[in-house]
Amino acid sequence: MNLADQVRLAEAFLTMASNAQTRKETGKPIPGESPSDPILALIGAFASEGKIREMAEAFQEFKRRYNSSTPFVARAIPGMIWDYWRRSSSVGDHRKTEHLDFWEASHPKWADEIKDALSRPSRFEANVEQMLEEQNATAGPAPVVAGFKNIDREAPAKLFRASGPSFSGVNGEPFDTAFEAFDAAVAARDSGEYPLVRVWVEDVGHLDFPLVKEIHDYWVANPED
Repeated sequence: MNLADQVRLAEAFLTMASNAQTRKETGKPIPGESPSDPILALIGAFASEGKIREMAEAFQEFKRRYNSSTPFVARAIPGMIWDYWRRSSSVGDHRKTEHLDFWEASHPKWADEIKDALSRPSRFEANVEQMLEEQNATAGPAPVVAGFKNIDREAPAKLFRASGPSFSGVNGEPFDTAFEAFDAAVAARDSGEYPLVRVWVEDVGHLDFPLVKEIHDYWVANPED
């Protein structure tokens, strides 16, 4: 954490101490504020700025000073990370929520993993960024296609082939036309070398098997459509 952020952290703790003194003197809570609000606000600001390691570092210093309140603060952090992922997602704005929900369905314990990693800021940062990388490498659910005619066989496309259990780290091979990409996709799938094959088509998005095979068969049988 740089010096400027250390000052921000110190100021958050000073505000917490001042608020605690006010509550002690008045015997009343400060309206509309919980005791942990200053540190939550700072951790949230770090999330907005993409300072992921600093989030965990601030949490650790908070835990050192206010150990009994750490579960309350820890529960708020996955939501901050979710918002960070939304801002950092490589997919279009109109698909961000759908895309994250799709990823979450196969990672139901991600929030617990995030909270568990808070004890080690470097691990916390690595986990958050690795999960973001996985999300950006995951195509997400294919958009609903109302009939094969809605897909332009002449549109630019990319073919993704994965020899492992996921598409993480796989770069798409560009094709001038969707038909050529679908043709190559079917051949790749039939070869048995690639357990995962999908095609991206401009203005449509990613499409997986068996839909890719069905569209390809339709185009072959109906070359003029």
